[in-house]
Amino acid sequence: MKKTILLSALLISSFSCIKEKGQDCGTIMITADWGNLPKCDDMRFIFYPDNGERPINYTIKSGIYTFNLPQGKYKVLFFNNDTKNILFQNIDRYEFATASVMPVSKAGITVNQPDMLYGTAIDEIIIEEGKSVENKVKIYPYTKNIVANINIPEKERPQVNTITAQLKGISSSVLLSARRSVLENIPAETLMNTQVQLDGNLTMTCTTFGPANDKSSSTSEVTSVIEINTTYKNNTRKTITADVTTVLENIREEENLNQAVIGLKDMGIYVAVSGWKPGTASGSINK
Repeated sequence: MKKTILLSALLISSFSCIKEKGQDCGTIMITADWGNLPKCDDMRFIFYPDNGERPINYTIKSGIYTFNLPQGKYKVLFFNNDTKNILFQNIDRYEFATASVMPVSKAGITVNQPDMLYGTAIDEIIIEEGKSVENKVKIYPYTKNIVANINIPEKERPQVNTITAQLKGISSSVLLSARRSVLENIPAETLMNTQVQLDGNLTMTCTTFGPANDKSSSTSEVTSVIEINTTYKNNTRKTITADVTTVLENIREEENLNQAVIGLKDMGIYVAVSGWKPGTASGSINK
C-alpha cells in the first residue's frame, strides 16, 4: 500500500523557512510509534528526492524528529543507528538499500547473527513551501527471533556430551524499503546461542533476517530448518531437524510480533514441535 504524507494546512508560527540550494522549504515532524518494541533514540533518516538528487541524511539522538527540507517529493528510510555488525549496502538507492551480516566462513554460507534492527519506509512524502505537519508512523522489526526450548529425556542426559544447533535456509540480507529478506541463490545458516536451564533442558536462541526466499515472489522452495546435532559420550551422533519455514514467514505477517517460541520434546527419541506462536511446524529425525 502506498503511504503518502501530504504537508498541508497547518502552519507553525515559530517555523522559519530556510533556503537550501535556492529552494523554498517546508517542515515535516515524524512521530514514531514503537508499539511493544524497545525504543531507540539513536536513529538514522534518509530522504530520497524524487528528482534524483543525492539523498539527504540525518542522524537524530533526541527522539524528536523534525526536518526542514526543500519542497518536492521524497521517499524515506529510517532505522536505529546503534548496530555493530550490520553492513548497509546500496544505501544511496531507496529501492535497493539493504542491511546485511558478514559471513564467518570461507564458503560464505555461515553468517553472523544480525543486531536487532527496527525501522520503516515511506513510499512518498510531499514537502510544500512554508507548510508543516506532524505525522505518525509505525516502527517495524527488520529482524526475527527464534527461541527453541529443547527437552532431553532424563535417562539420556548422562550420555550426552555436546549439543549444538544451526538455523539453516535463511537470508543474510534484508531489503529495507520492502521489509523482507533478500532472495538468495545460496541460503545462509548461522549458529544458535545455547543456554542450559536449571532443569537440565536447553534453550537455543537466534536472530535472523528471515527465510532465504519470499514465497510471494519466488517459485523456488527453500526450506528453513533448525538442525540440532547431539554428540554422545560413546562418540555416536544424532541429527534432528525441525522445519521453521512457515513460522519465519508468519512472523512477518504478524507485524506486531518478531519472535516465535517452539518446544522440541523428547529430543533423543523423536521430535515433536509444540507451542508455536505463531504458525505450525513439523519435525523429523535424519538417520
